[in-house]
Amino acid sequence: MQNGDFAQLSSDATSHINSLLSFVRYTHQRLNTNTARTKDALVLLESFAVLVEESYNKYMDSLRNACSRKKALEAEVPYYLNKAVKRLILEWHQISPIISMSYLANDYVLERVQDVIDAAKKSLGADATHFVVLPHPGFQFYLTQFHYAPHFTVLRIGD
Repeated sequence: MQNGDFAQLSSDATSHINSLLSFVRYTHQRLNTNTARTKDALVLLESFAVLVEESYNKYMDSLRNACSRKKALEAEVPYYLNKAVKRLILEWHQISPIISMSYLANDYVLERVQDVIDAAKKSLGADATHFVVLPHPGFQFYLTQFHYAPHFTVLRIGD
């Protein structure tokens, strides 16, 4: 397969990835960095952008090599790339509420759920300096970690 052919087959998925990265960069620019919560959100956004670029590029290279060795059919290229895009968008859906709450949550909101936060930290054996607290109305709490941002842990309250 020629390079131009592969570029044409992958253009839709690449356009989606570029749109996602543009939105991530726009969100990064719009965040106010005056609080620890938004600074942590910026780190998460930066890590996510790196994940998107690196994983998509690796997947593209792998698929391009498979096509050149005839281990993948050219007709399947858009399907596999769109599947990769879908995984990255699903990951965005995991972090976007965190980004939103880091921007919207304020001390007043956090004070109202402090008893729940303290109970969650005690139950989880967590150190308050190692995670960001983002309240969501609900009945449970749990920690969320991201393999692409290993020093970032979120205590989710609710869901």
